[in-house]
Amino acid sequence: MTPNNKQEWFTAHLIHVFIAASLAGDAEEVQQLLKLGVDVHANNDAALDAASFCGHTETVGVLVDAGANVNANDGSALGYASAVGHVATVQLLLKAGAKVHDVEDNALDLAKLKGQDAIAKILTDWMEPGR
Repeated sequence: MTPNNKQEWFTAHLIHVFIAASLAGDAEEVQQLLKLGVDVHANNDAALDAASFCGHTETVGVLVDAGANVNANDGSALGYASAVGHVATVQLLLKAGAKVHDVEDNALDLAKLKGQDAIAKILTDWMEPGR
């Protein structure tokens, strides 16, 4: 293995560990990996999607504070959190600038489809003029 290949392998490995830590909701591990230089935007902000889907609000906060793009992948983080019913995560993403109207109101449609009435109301209220 050449030095460049070793570096590429190591970087890819760290990204996998980073996404896995986000999926597990290990905010401390996520912070440590970010300090080591893992790109918060790796794999098109996959760590944010993973943490949002699982409702790991603290981890989502760490990622947002590190500059994760809350509107990456057509707002999938908000859509995932909305569909699964993670109220605190949805609220954090909205406060961080997630666009409710991304992809034809996908997050709202998913919340309604999955019976997440509290989240549907939060999203509908967020859509009101002046927000």
